Amino acid sequence: MSSNWTEKEMNDYNRGKRDIMLEMANEDLVDVASRIAVLEEDLDAARKLKWDLVRKISLLESDAAFECLESGEKLSLHDKIEHIKKNAFLS
Repeated sequence: MSSNWTEKEMNDYNRGKRDIMLEMANEDLVDVASRIAVLEEDLDAARKLKWDLVRKISLLESDAAFECLESGEKLSLHDKIEHIKKNAFLS
């Protein structure tokens, strides 16, 4: 199909073929956009988990914070910082 064809130069067969290809491309675009949205959400969750773990590791490497991190406990960053501040003043 030549790119310089006008609508009235195009026969019914080519017009139908074009319309089907456009419909398929639009459906594929919607599918890809949906997949990207899901992947971005998964990526955001993975990034959050990564930074939670980085902060937890940092706190575990600090002797002051070890006591506050029990198995499976998930402290907020604020709680962790407060605990470090309290222990920093005690030592």
